[in-house]
Parts: sequence; structure tokens; C-alpha cells
Amino acid sequence: MKRRLTVAAVSFGAGLLVAGVGTPAQADASQDWAEVPPVPQAVLDSVHGGTAAEHVANLDGTAKSGKGTTFGDPVRYVFLDLVHASSATALSPDDVSVVEYAAVQYVDGVATNVVVVDETGEFVQLGWSVDEIKDIEQVSPSEILAAGGPEGDLYEVSHDLQQVRPLNAAARDIVGVSALPVERFRDVKGRQMAARLAAYDEEYQAALDSGRIAPGDVLLGSAGPNADGRTVSAPVAATGVALALGAAYLALRQARRRRTTTAASL
Repeated sequence: MKRRLTVAAVSFGAGLLVAGVGTPAQADASQDWAEVPPVPQAVLDSVHGGTAAEHVANLDGTAKSGKGTTFGDPVRYVFLDLVHASSATALSPDDVSVVEYAAVQYVDGVATNVVVVDETGEFVQLGWSVDEIKDIEQVSPSEILAAGGPEGDLYEVSHDLQQVRPLNAAARDIVGVSALPVERFRDVKGRQMAARLAAYDEEYQAALDSGRIAPGDVLLGSAGPNADGRTVSAPVAATGVALALGAAYLALRQARRRRTTTAASL
């Protein structure tokens, strides 16, 4: 029987579908992040020879092939859900909706893949593109790997949580080529959000006017806005926005999983 690949919860921002075993850990809004928290020992143990390492070896066949498999140091991997209109100069748990950990897999010394685990060390996901593997290799355990939205933009958050650096082309298209202070990053992403919400409202209204949908219906087939917890302006139905956003994040996560069929069938 295939493992879970269903929506456990779709919420604004980064309420997303996680393929594999385990449920994404929600950021603890009461926790005070003065700097990037250390990687939990359970994560380190699981990745370096523990359950996650064993699962990957069985999943990709390296256990049978006799090839040497090791993992780099895990880094905190989060999905951003920036607090609307915040002027805070550092990121906090309130700006994050999902916390996981990512570690680069090396097969015979060559960076081959990335394993993702939750905060207990339980396996979540395997399968990233070559370019993304290179991006993750740039992030040290004292920093954070952050996913910015449905566009697939990835960032490195500094140890003091006050600076964000774009890692891939999608991120550079949004924020430029240089690192930004967090307050500037909030402004850029806020304007992106406003534009997306406006476009979604327009698309929804056009669907109403054309008779494709009735008032209150879900607008399917749309990437949806990367909403950050605001009440979406009428006539957009909150349910439709949430479902569309969840689908967009699912598509993003599935695109990174090069072994979806194999992983899901175990």
C-alpha cells in the first residue's frame, strides 16, 4: 500500500503536502530564536548512520550496491510564512510554518541527493535536482535553508537571522543577486504577495464573470497566492485560496522528488 501522499492540512503560507513518512513539524511560535537553533541530536543520529541513513540506503539501492554513502551536516530547512506588515529586523518562528532538516547525500564522495527528515529524525523526503543539491551544499549547519514560496525560491538565512541570501535563480529573480537585510526582504516579498493577491482576485473575478465558477466555488488550476495569513479580499474564497496554495506547494515538493514512485510504494 502506498505511503501517505495526501493533504494533512493546507494552510496559508506554507501549509503543504510532505511526501514520505512523517508529518512536518510546525514552528513553535513561543520559542525565542535569538540565533539559528542547533540541529537536534536526534536528527544528527538519524542522518549519520541511523534510521534515515538506513532508509535511504534501502530506498536508492546503495545498501545492495556496496557503494559508500555518507551525509553532510544537516541544516535547518524551513518554509517561510512571513508575518504580514512586520518590521522586525530578524526572522522568528512566527515567520516560519514548517521546520525540517536537509542533508546532502554523498555516494562514493559525489554529491548525489538530499535527504529531508523531521525534528525527530524521521525520514520525510529524498530527491532533489542537481542544481538544488549544489545550493544546499552552500548552507552551513549554523544557517537556515529557507523555501520562499510556490516559485521555488530558496534562500540562506544567516546565523543571526538578520540577513537573507538568494541561493537559486528563482530567488535572484525576486530579490536580486545580493544578500538583503531581513527588513528589506520582508518588503520585497510583501510586494510580491500583494501582486499575487491582486492577480488572483482578478483571475477569480474573471472566472465568475464568465460563468466558469459560481460565487463561493473553488478556483481550480490556479497557482494561487502565496498568502501569509491575511484575510483574502472578496470575492476570493479562503478555502479556494488554501487549496490552490497547497497544490502549488505540492507541485514544488514533487518536482524535487526524483524518486517519487519508488519512495511512495515502500
